Amino acid sequence: MSLSKYLGIVRYPNFLKLWGAQVCTKLAENMLNFSLVILVFQLSQSSFLVSVLIVLISIPPILLSAAAGVVADIRNRKTILVLSNVLRFFLVILAIAFNHQAYVLIGVAFMLSVIAQFFSPAEVSSIPTLVPKENLFTANSFYQFTSYAMFLAGYSIAGPFLNRLGANKLFLFIMGLYAVSSLLTSLLPPLVEHLKNLAATELPRIFDWRAFSKRMVDGIRYIWTNHIIRFVIFQAAVVFSIERAFISLAPSFSQDFLRLDVEGLSLFVILPTGIGTLCGVLLANKLKHKINKGKLITAGLFLDGFALTALALWTSILSLVHGLGIQVSTEAFIPIFVIILAWISGLADPLILVPVQTTIHERTPAEDRGRVFGGLYTFSNLMGLIPVLIIGALSAVIKINLIVIGLGIIILAVTVQGIFFFRRYSLGTE
Repeated sequence: MSLSKYLGIVRYPNFLKLWGAQVCTKLAENMLNFSLVILVFQLSQSSFLVSVLIVLISIPPILLSAAAGVVADIRNRKTILVLSNVLRFFLVILAIAFNHQAYVLIGVAFMLSVIAQFFSPAEVSSIPTLVPKENLFTANSFYQFTSYAMFLAGYSIAGPFLNRLGANKLFLFIMGLYAVSSLLTSLLPPLVEHLKNLAATELPRIFDWRAFSKRMVDGIRYIWTNHIIRFVIFQAAVVFSIERAFISLAPSFSQDFLRLDVEGLSLFVILPTGIGTLCGVLLANKLKHKINKGKLITAGLFLDGFALTALALWTSILSLVHGLGIQVSTEAFIPIFVIILAWISGLADPLILVPVQTTIHERTPAEDRGRVFGGLYTFSNLMGLIPVLIIGALSAVIKINLIVIGLGIIILAVTVQGIFFFRRYSLGTE
């Protein structure tokens, strides 16, 4: 697939609106998250409080994603998208008012995470209603690329923006992004196709907790009894949780172990990761008719685990390079090595997440997609919470590179598990 054909997905006007809203929302979300990590660290000089911030961001997905998935399955998804953006716009105003108080900023981050849980299932569940089925894999790859691109752009921009222009101007820019996203989602048609398959008696009121609980349990049961859905959710959750754990280590890992400052981290890690992600998206689309989706996931997991493990072993690899008679200074080796591994990691993620998301869309009825994606977010963040808590405690007593090696080994172990699973259960090609 050529880049021009890949970009052709935006010819669907309503998908273009949803994509524009995604770009604004994800960019705002990631800029805000990274800037809050930096601000809390600068105000408190405490890695523990940074870990607390990340843990609190992880709690709402665990507690609310399942309920948010139910809401996405029983209400107009357009209304959910618009309302969640408007509420986040006003929360950023609160961050401006209290930008010198670390504990208030942590609270704002928590509330932003609460609202985000209702946006995500409604957003991703709407994709199959806005594009034809034959374009679903491409639409998902486009969605995943822009999600990662905005993650990388947000984390790249936030540090320099914060350092040079200050927190208030950064927050005002983020408010503008949420305002644009609110406008774009308001221009979408009513997203109610999923309601056509439900009888009126199956639409519980928002505060009907008994009916809500039943639908959440039914969603969990659907995931648990579907072996393929359950396993690909597990694989996606592992990748998400490891990445969340690594983010909590990123400031100290880059400064103390890689000897890179925040702006160096943006240049040598975030930019090549973004380029790698674009390559991964195009590669996934080129291979979708030739290679089974399970094999794409397995290849992506292996590359991710390899890159993470090799990054933590850079000193040993540099010694090996010197042993081969290649003379290169540490100052020259680190940037080149980090850029290569960041590119590999960026390449890997679309190979995992695009087939996973497409598989969920293909194998889940429209009226159940919100709950399934809510289950994915719940499980991902529940798994992500554990390593973040452990890392926060271990980072003071265990070398940080050993922790990163452990994270890489976990991904490689899941890779091996996937090899055996996909021999039994085939996901097929597009």
